Amino acid sequence: LYPNPADQQINLVLNDWNGQQTYVAIYDLAGKQVAEFIFNDQHNILNISNLNSGMYLLKVVSGKRTAVNKIIKR
Repeated sequence: LYPNPADQQINLVLNDWNGQQTYVAIYDLAGKQVAEFIFNDQHNILNISNLNSGMYLLKVVSGKRTAVNKIIKR
């Protein structure tokens, strides 16, 4: 997950990707979903240019695995 903080886009590389479809959702700190993406690749680019500056939670779901990371939009 880089760069973080980011201005326009975030690169998401799934190191242990096994070919499954990956669902990504971005939430503001109030818990409201503000963006979602579906990917079928190991290396993905998330366009966050439409988000307001601030901190967000990025949730990645691939198969039975789920991860949540904090991201900062400048």
